[in-house]
Amino acid sequence: MRPASASERDACIRVQITWGDATWASVAFISGPDNPPWWGDNKNGKYYNLAGLTKKKLVLYARGDKGGESFKVQVGVLGDKPYGDSLHKPVISEDIVLTTDWTRYEIDLKDVPAKELEHICNGFGFTVVRDNQGGSPDNTVFYLDDIYYE
Repeated sequence: MRPASASERDACIRVQITWGDATWASVAFISGPDNPPWWGDNKNGKYYNLAGLTKKKLVLYARGDKGGESFKVQVGVLGDKPYGDSLHKPVISEDIVLTTDWTRYEIDLKDVPAKELEHICNGFGFTVVRDNQGGSPDNTVFYLDDIYYE
C-alpha cells in the first residue's frame, strides 16, 4: 500500500460508470491520433516496442470508492487491425476486485513471445462488467494511478 496524498483525486484517473441500461463498459488507451479517431486501420498510429522489458509486466495501482468494484485489464486489443498491435490476441487479466486502499497490481506478460510485444499501440485498457460490481447497482467508481511497464 502506498500513502494517499491530500490531492490524490487530482493526480489520478477517476473512473465513474453510471450504468443505466448498460451491462458492460470498456476503455482502451490507444496511441493514435484523436482527429480523426484512429483504431489501427492505417499507419498514423504510434507504437511501443515492449519486447525488451526486463520483468515483462504491466504494473498499476488501483482502489475502489466503496470496495468490491472490479475490472479486467487488457493490453493489445487492436491485434486484428492491419496496423494495430502485434499481439495475436489481447492479454486480459483475471478480475481485479478492489478495496478502498491503494493496491499494487501486476499483469504478467512472461508467457507472451517477445515478437508479439514489438509493436504495441494499445498498452492499457480495462473492461468493467455491471454484474461483477459490489456496492451500488447504479454506478461504479474506482481510481487508477501509476500505470507503467517493467
